[in-house]
Amino acid sequence: MQRSLEQRMAIKFCVKLEKSAAETIPMLRKAFGVDCLSDRQIFRWHKACESLVGKMSTTRTALDGHQPPVPTTIN
Repeated sequence: MQRSLEQRMAIKFCVKLEKSAAETIPMLRKAFGVDCLSDRQIFRWHKACESLVGKMSTTRTALDGHQPPVPTTIN
């Protein structure tokens, strides 16, 4: 789970650097080795980040099936 989160953050970073999915894959393979996401998953996350860049939370996303936490005024 943690490695997946790290990889999603790395993909988001690559998108912000305007790297293509094809350029992102070898970088992730080098960084994460055998723990790297599949090509299909990388393309999926890359596409999601492209459409949501600046709005996407790396911890909770629509792709996870979770709702982001809602801040409350209760201390």
